[in-house]
Amino acid sequence: MAVVGPQGIIALGACGKEEGGREAWKRLVFDAVEEGTKHASIWPEGKAEPNSRPKETWESVEQVGWTMRTNEQIQEWIEQWVEANPTYKAIDPLGNECNEQTFALAFISWLIGQEYSRMTDNTKGRAIVYGGAAILALGLGAAVYSATRKSPRNNEEGDDKQTS
Repeated sequence: MAVVGPQGIIALGACGKEEGGREAWKRLVFDAVEEGTKHASIWPEGKAEPNSRPKETWESVEQVGWTMRTNEQIQEWIEQWVEANPTYKAIDPLGNECNEQTFALAFISWLIGQEYSRMTDNTKGRAIVYGGAAILALGLGAAVYSATRKSPRNNEEGDDKQTS
């Protein structure tokens, strides 16, 4: 897991703990910018490491509260969060992912001093997969029930065959 702010890297999780991990992570990000898979604005020309995306690249902005937290408190909280959540996990079937969305929800909640929740891409994905699985299971159950149920007509024919 990595958290990057407007001045550069704030905290690196598991990838930054290994020898040469910080440099390897920076190289991966730099290469992604060069290849065009990450927005070019995250690595300003002449900088030694990436920055967070500038506000102009955000899809939307929402005012959710305010904070009195200092930059030092924010830095400390981020470092503690990354220490507690060191490994990036894009998606998890049980909702145990550790990614930019889970970080953002926890960070906003801490900043504003109250629980902040929002439907994330992962939550939507699980709803579609689990909802589809539930519908499939119901359909399969109905098909099995229908196939194994004795109809009154089958009973009558069966009774005739037994008496003959």
